[in-house]
Amino acid sequence: MDPAIAPIYNLPLKTVVTERALYLPRVTAVLSGVFAFIALTLAIIGLYGVVSYTVECRTREIGIRIALGAQRSSVLGMILASSISLVVAGLVAGVVGALMLSRYVSGLLIGVSPRDPLIFIALPLALLAVTIIASLIPASRATRVEPVTALRYE
Repeated sequence: MDPAIAPIYNLPLKTVVTERALYLPRVTAVLSGVFAFIALTLAIIGLYGVVSYTVECRTREIGIRIALGAQRSSVLGMILASSISLVVAGLVAGVVGALMLSRYVSGLLIGVSPRDPLIFIALPLALLAVTIIASLIPASRATRVEPVTALRYE
């Protein structure tokens, strides 16, 4: 029988060929997602640490304000406002940078826009929520300290 017209046996199924062709992009996507999650977790931990440290450094100032008659709620609001303003500035810079660089990752995305509004809204809001929590915990602890103790705090 002529090999040019011989029947073909053992051809892989279309789904098998597709699975093999998409294996590397799927692995890359999963690894990218895992690394993005790790990066977000590290950003949240770092944000909490920095904000918590800056509030702890202001314990003496908080003690002085309370000793001079400031309400604890107003001191708490002041700390939240200063922490949030710094983080909002960083978030604006980060979102602008991400929007400018998003065209470089468009080739890696399938079925997702590189400027997905959900991502550009949800992640900054999550980081802002972490900032509020990170500010509230040490600030409430610092406002509960007696002014005399806070004035001796070094």
